[in-house]
Amino acid sequence: MTSRWAISVDESLNCIFVKWGRNPSLEDTRQYFETLVGLPAFRAGAHMFNDLRALAPDLPASFFRQAARFGPTTPATGQKLALLVSSEVAFGLMRIFATFRQRPGLEVDVFDDLEQARKWLGLPADIGDPFEDMADDNPVSDSNRTEAR
Repeated sequence: MTSRWAISVDESLNCIFVKWGRNPSLEDTRQYFETLVGLPAFRAGAHMFNDLRALAPDLPASFFRQAARFGPTTPATGQKLALLVSSEVAFGLMRIFATFRQRPGLEVDVFDDLEQARKWLGLPADIGDPFEDMADDNPVSDSNRTEAR
């Protein structure tokens, strides 16, 4: 089974970048959270920047409620989670997800503009689109990867 996400860690920016594909399953989401909590950068409090612009708009709201439950339940340490979307429907769905992911020490916000999300996370303007070179959703490729940047 091919997962529908790719992770790139940039320790110099203290940020974990995640690019999601079009149709993630709940199993993809579970595997993602399992991988995320194993990353030293996550345990050290790195911010997270999730690119969900390819997300299919027809996933039901219940998917996001269930997916949010897979995430870590321990208090974070001043982490931020930016969720970048490309449509009003996805924006609304990710607000549902954000509501269920909130916990002490973790700020979650949804954006439809890359620059606004970048600024909110405190990332430098010259990084451009950090997701540009990450694997795209492709059911025949192994897009589930973790790499250091």
